[in-house]
Amino acid sequence: MLGQAARLGFTLAEVLITLGIIGVVVALTLPTLLASYRKNVVETRLKSTYSIIYNALKFAENDYGDSSFWDVSASGAYSDDFIKKYILPYAKVVNCSYNSKQYTVYTPSGNVAFHVIWSQNNNMYCLANGVAILGRAHGSNGRIAGQVIIVDINGPDVTNNKYGKDIFEMYFANEAMRSDGYYRSRCPKGLSFCADDRLGGSPVNLSRQEIINNCLNKGGNSGVSACGYMIQNNNWKVPKDYPVRI
Repeated sequence: MLGQAARLGFTLAEVLITLGIIGVVVALTLPTLLASYRKNVVETRLKSTYSIIYNALKFAENDYGDSSFWDVSASGAYSDDFIKKYILPYAKVVNCSYNSKQYTVYTPSGNVAFHVIWSQNNNMYCLANGVAILGRAHGSNGRIAGQVIIVDINGPDVTNNKYGKDIFEMYFANEAMRSDGYYRSRCPKGLSFCADDRLGGSPVNLSRQEIINNCLNKGGNSGVSACGYMIQNNNWKVPKDYPVRI
């Protein structure tokens, strides 16, 4: 009986081999699982943030009329005037708490895209889904061509903040913004992720490669809102040809 019991057990070598195999399997599958999780977070939060802001703007029309005629002037490039007037009263939004005095965002290649020094006129706001939003006026020489809502998927986290990875841009444009000569917005009316956010000219149908290049901030175009455009137009899923590693 004792000999049979011994034969039913495992030797130390067998246990070590089994643990080694398990370790290899985990090492091979864990990066894929983590990448899938990060993509899911981006997809889910981007979609819910769009819904929250879209609905808030629709509610705001009850008080301010058709958004085509809204006053969208701003007191500064990174002013939160638009958010405070048209979003804050109509969505569950709170002022974020952050530990840094400066907020820095990077391009997909790692270069600095912009800095924001916090003040009473430019604040970041946190939504119920954990996302933080920041306002930015899109224009030149003091003339507004569009209102940008910067979306930080990770909330007020100052350690990452890279366009296309955890930072995305939504655009709001009304008729006045889309008919102002050289400064006119190429983005569609209303709230959107815009594939081509250049100033002036008429909207054009971009090739897939041009959209990808805009997402990557190539060719001198700001264009990074094209990253969100690629996800939204793929049924809120990160497409296979998405150029930024999430």
